[in-house]
Amino acid sequence: TRRSSDLEDVKDKINCPICIETRDPGCDCLRMPCCGQRFHRACAIKWLTKESDKCPTCRAPLQDAPKKKKRDYAKLPIAELRKRCEERDVPTKGVVEKKELVALLKDEAERDDERRKRLPPPGAVPIFVGAVPPPPPGAARAFADAAREAGLPPFLFGAG
Repeated sequence: TRRSSDLEDVKDKINCPICIETRDPGCDCLRMPCCGQRFHRACAIKWLTKESDKCPTCRAPLQDAPKKKKRDYAKLPIAELRKRCEERDVPTKGVVEKKELVALLKDEAERDDERRKRLPPPGAVPIFVGAVPPPPPGAARAFADAAREAGLPPFLFGAG
């Protein structure tokens, strides 16, 4: 049974914030514990496994993601294992046995754990080294002169 608040949420926020596609009533959705925003299940899983441990909407850290608690893939039916592989972009072409699907998901989980260990702690400021080379000497003056010749006000470019 659906609660009235669930139906109101669908009316108010009908698009998944990750893919911007419509969330149809009754679709397979996940709700973030931090802000209550709902996402397509597949979109949220891809975000949390490939992009970030933070909520895509409010950026709150999700240290205890519920998916971490369910790693006993051997107890799941084959249809659910295939669904989870698809949600995580794990290729399954040619895979027919349950134990192969379980192994693929466990490998993906280990890669995800390793990636998360390399992430900076919540609140850390990322440092970009060498992302943009410094301009050549005199470039600012040349740019300001060109702007002046074009009739543009020089204050827009930081030169007088």
